[in-house]
Amino acid sequence: MAAQEWPSLELELTSFDGGVRREARVLRPDRYRFWDRFPAGAPFIARGGGYSYAAASFGGGAASIEHAAFDRILDFDSASGEVRVEAGITLAALHRFLARRGWYLPTQPGYPAITVGGCIAAECHGKNHAKDGCFSRQVKTLELFHPAHGLMELSREREPDVFELTCGGFGLTGCIVSAVLQPRRLPGNEVTLRSEPLDDVRGLGPALRAAAREADFVYSWHDFNAGDRAPGLIVRGVIGGEPAPDQDSRSPPTRWLRWDNRSAWRVPAWNRASATLATALYRRAVARSRPVKTSLYDSLFPLQSRGGPYFRLFGAAGFCEFQAIVPEASFPGFCDAVFAYLRAHPLAITLASAKWFEDESRDLRFSGTGVCFALDFPRGGGADAFQAFLDGLCAEQRLRPSIIKDSRLPRAVVEKTYPAFGSFAQRLAAFDPERRCRSELSERLGL
Repeated sequence: MAAQEWPSLELELTSFDGGVRREARVLRPDRYRFWDRFPAGAPFIARGGGYSYAAASFGGGAASIEHAAFDRILDFDSASGEVRVEAGITLAALHRFLARRGWYLPTQPGYPAITVGGCIAAECHGKNHAKDGCFSRQVKTLELFHPAHGLMELSREREPDVFELTCGGFGLTGCIVSAVLQPRRLPGNEVTLRSEPLDDVRGLGPALRAAAREADFVYSWHDFNAGDRAPGLIVRGVIGGEPAPDQDSRSPPTRWLRWDNRSAWRVPAWNRASATLATALYRRAVARSRPVKTSLYDSLFPLQSRGGPYFRLFGAAGFCEFQAIVPEASFPGFCDAVFAYLRAHPLAITLASAKWFEDESRDLRFSGTGVCFALDFPRGGGADAFQAFLDGLCAEQRLRPSIIKDSRLPRAVVEKTYPAFGSFAQRLAAFDPERRCRSELSERLGL
């Protein structure tokens, strides 16, 4: 079969937040010989589940190469838990396989249809970064394809620089074909969630840091529509109970929340009135809540089980998410600045949430130490001005914004907030001087 005969089609692809739309050629290979007869010359970029808020898997004149057909378990060691998988396997499928055998991956983002290759390329985080780190901590080796280098076996010992460029490299070193992961023993399939109130978000840093040392899952929620204290709560989750693998072996929902159906409700329903009402009702409900028990599956993937209606309410226009790591000492001042802006320029804040991060920062990976704070708000209206204000805060206070969660983050902001930006760009150019791997994200950042 000639390279041009591999299944392909022209699609309009959309970033998950709705901020970027591009017509793209999508290749859908289903045989390993695709890599031997790779299309010559044209730029390309790997594509997983399409859940990136930024346009990391399309655009830039590149052909998007889907990995959905490469979704198998290739090897498994029952004694160590070590598992080798193809890059297109979803987190849900891998979790079901591992849980039945008494293992799980502690670091997973909240959508079960995200692929392992996507998690590596985006360097995703999970529910307790301070204890478990980012996704690459679970990666022992990976197999990478680039037409100028062929198939490469990478690890921290073998081709370590390319390995580091690939983990959190947004697919710009080539297509991840497979990976060897190291899971952890499954302590149970039940999670007990306990919440405690926090009257003023400014005190979040110390409370969140202490909670992260005691629990398996830790996050906070805050009502930014309720005035300058943004009352909320901190939630701690502890895994336990009798191991019951069948509990998490259910089939995935028939309709995943995906990039192509998130905007199925054309007219947006989120505005200041609906956001204020929704956050007030939620705050009242959780204030009365007692400890609850839920399955590990639902705790690992809350955005699938509870996030569908929330994201669809943004409609076709989409949403904006600001996510940044704020140093603990700077967090009260950061909050004061945001409150002052929102008093002068009211917006609908549909979600305000945080986790505690604790690790070193390298290259363009979204990692570091401090409060990982996120704000969601509808696209349009005053959103552009608010994002520009937040860009300024990031540059001024040296916050670290998430590249993968913002489909319009300017290069100037990334250069100021990621000290290793220049080094990453130089090493990437040395590996791929022809810039065969491209996307809207790489074009926007000049990578």
